[in-house]
Amino acid sequence: MCWHSIHVRHGRLASSALPALLAAVLAGCGVAAGLGPTPTPTVALTLEAERFAGVSEMPGENYAAAPGWTAYSQPFYAGGRAAITRAVGGSLLGPIPDLPPGDYRVTLFVYDYASGQMNRITLTLNGTTATVEWGGAEVGVRPIVIDFRATAGGRELILRAVERGQPYIIVDQMRIESLR
Repeated sequence: MCWHSIHVRHGRLASSALPALLAAVLAGCGVAAGLGPTPTPTVALTLEAERFAGVSEMPGENYAAAPGWTAYSQPFYAGGRAAITRAVGGSLLGPIPDLPPGDYRVTLFVYDYASGQMNRITLTLNGTTATVEWGGAEVGVRPIVIDFRATAGGRELILRAVERGQPYIIVDQMRIESLR
């Protein structure tokens, strides 16, 4: 969806200028006159990784001692929490509704320590699996975009820790959008 704000500083906008202004705004949104809007991704879901099945609550704050995924609190995460692990092999199961077959974009928000080392996970959406890795030069939460083409329908969303090169693997939030 495209949004524009028009501010008029000196009086009213002349009604004769409105058609030209509307055409200019629509062109900026990728809309040709008379053709309607260009298809854009529709947000289907926003999920918090710390709410997935497979996350155990950790008593105290010794996250290094956790045998698998646990929840971790920091104010800069969406909702103030994220899923964290040091152990590879553990899986999280996302609570998603039944998605129809199609093309989807998943945006994963992960924490990067900028240590020069890579973290790697697999993400499975309804039988289609993608390997995701990160290890950038900037510390903080960053988005990673994965497009899943021609996926089967269903309710399967699995995130599995494959390799940990950084101190922890941290997944904050996930967005799933239909690309129809």
